[in-house]
Amino acid sequence: VADASVFQEGHVILIDSEYMVVSAVDTTNNTITVSERAYGGTNATHATNASIEIVGMARLEGADADYGPIVDITAPYNYTSIFQKGLNISGTQQVLSQHGIENEYEYQSMKAIPGLLRLVEKACFHGIRDAGAATSTPRSMGGLLTFVTDNSVNAGGAIAKSDVDNAMEYVYLDGGNPDLLVCNPSVARDFKDLIDSSSYVNLAYENSQIGMQPIQRFVTQYGALQMIMSRFCPTAYAFVLDSRKVGLYSLRPFAWKELAMTGDSKKGEVVGEFSLMVANDKSHAYIYGITS
Repeated sequence: VADASVFQEGHVILIDSEYMVVSAVDTTNNTITVSERAYGGTNATHATNASIEIVGMARLEGADADYGPIVDITAPYNYTSIFQKGLNISGTQQVLSQHGIENEYEYQSMKAIPGLLRLVEKACFHGIRDAGAATSTPRSMGGLLTFVTDNSVNAGGAIAKSDVDNAMEYVYLDGGNPDLLVCNPSVARDFKDLIDSSSYVNLAYENSQIGMQPIQRFVTQYGALQMIMSRFCPTAYAFVLDSRKVGLYSLRPFAWKELAMTGDSKKGEVVGEFSLMVANDKSHAYIYGITS
């Protein structure tokens, strides 16, 4: 076999239409021994490169424990990105009385945070994973495409329901159960137009309502997806994600601090440090090549 380490004694294996039971494993020579041929099915000749599927287990009663394959786990990793905005409030601004603004310095600090949060969201789609160097290269977190690499669907034009169905099928067959569909608002509008122009979907509305209700869930054969629109998701991409295995990590939540005063100004900065955490590549998928 190509790699005997994935087998253990008692595994029931299937080659073509013939079942066998593994009785011994030799990882040095990549050889497995079976207790009998045609354990189930037909005793047949198999090609050298025939695939082997482990389909069950049949152990000898009272047999010693078999620890089977020992696999080194490779964990996904990411780096953090520092998001920062400097503040520079002149002495005049600090003493002026402005309607609705009690403290100019605190006002500017709070005003900076939404802008920085938008950059955090953009980094989830565009982030490049780079360790950087302390004095020469900025450190940055990787985005979704750094981690979601196994399951992909090429839309090759306007997105279709089949694109989502295909992505969900790939993930489901890999053992995943995604529950989110993240896309650009323009792509979400394309989904809505699919239903608007459908001849087989009938929806009842009150007389006072024009148009259709916004799409909030996308139902497939393999489960339902909650649709989330992001203004910053590239139009060419849509992501099928498992919300239990993806999220932002906050190493340092946004906070503001004063810096040394120079001249007739009060200086400070708003700073935070974040990273994107994505586990189990095969639990997710992405659709690319979308035009809208």
